Order: sequence, then structure tokens, then C-alpha cells
Amino acid sequence: DSPWHRMLKETLPPLAGKRVLEIGCGRGGFAAWLGTQPEERRPANLVASDFSPEAVRMAREFGQSKGVKNVTYAVGDLMQLEWPEASFDAVISSETIEHVPEPCRALAELARVLKPGGTLYLTFPSYFNLMGLYRIYLKLAGRPFTEEGQPINHCLLLPRVRFWVGRAGFHILLTGGLGHYLPWPRRAPIRFPFADRVPLAWIFAHHSLLVAERKR
Repeated sequence: DSPWHRMLKETLPPLAGKRVLEIGCGRGGFAAWLGTQPEERRPANLVASDFSPEAVRMAREFGQSKGVKNVTYAVGDLMQLEWPEASFDAVISSETIEHVPEPCRALAELARVLKPGGTLYLTFPSYFNLMGLYRIYLKLAGRPFTEEGQPINHCLLLPRVRFWVGRAGFHILLTGGLGHYLPWPRRAPIRFPFADRVPLAWIFAHHSLLVAERKR
């Protein structure tokens, strides 16, 4: 029920007959959800991949516990994907590109494995907001920014990622976002749900969504 998965669930079209890659599948919750959708919404084949072999093992076990049949699991490096060009009709990358060494190279890889006209569903944290100011404050104070022990945490900005996606060979179809927060010392950031309903407030949301089509 994370904000990024809620955005994906509300945005994904019926995927019947499609071959789909989820890169950065983590423990496999979203792959299992997608693999148990009604037949008209379920991909013909879903590949759930992650850089961590342990995550892939956990995802496979979770999928098996849910009775998922049409999902295959694979260890994969987003910086150098093993699949040939134009292998997938759609790619889902959720909260992943901020944790790789070169986000632009990762986007180029996602474009490569997509068929022309295929669709990318990309979510990522944007710091074009108060959370970004908080990261600047931490840096000036000499305190490192951490996110659940991730060794790489790029400070992504929505306008900049939109530019990268276009340069990687995509045409952007949809931009959205959820989550407006006020950082607060020694406690979780305070969220303002009403801001999600304000027109164009997604520009400054912390959880961003881009839907883009690979150019033909």
C-alpha cells in the first residue's frame, strides 16, 4: 500500500497478452499482486527481477505462497540487463533508479529492452520540495542522508528526470505524484494529504510517477 504502488495500481492498463518486466521487484509484493489480477488485466508473462539474489529468493517464495503461476524471477543488474533489445511490451521500475550508480544509463537500458511503442512505468522520489531542502540542511550540517541502508541515494528532481527520460528515447505520456511532507526533527515527516488534491501540486510531490512510451 505504498504511495508508489498505489499510483501504479491506479495507472496500469489491462496487460492481457503483454510481456512485462518489473525491475527492482524487492520482496515481490507488487509482482504477486499483478500476477493474481483477473485474466484481462494480468500479463501473459511477468518477469520480476532484482539486483539482490536474496530479494529474488524471497519474491519467488512469496509468489509461490500466493499461487502465482505466470511470474518468472531473475537476478538482474539494471545497469546491464541480460535481455535482448525489444524484449518487453512494458517495463515497471518502482523506486529503483535513485539507487543505481548512473540513472541515465539505467533509463537507456530500460529503453533498449522495450519494444518500440512499449510503455515505461517509472516511480521515484523527487526532492523538488521541502524534503529536498531538508537534504540540503543535512549536508550543510555534516549529517549523511540515509534511506533504509541503501548505499546510493541520488537526489532526484522531477524536472530533471523528465529531461533524462526524454533523452533516453521516450515520449512522456503522463506525469503524476503523491505525498507532500514537512520534515520534523526526531520524528517521521508530517504528511499533508489534502495537498494531493490541489491541481498541479504533483509537481512538488515527494513520490513521482512518469508514464512514457518508447519512440518508434
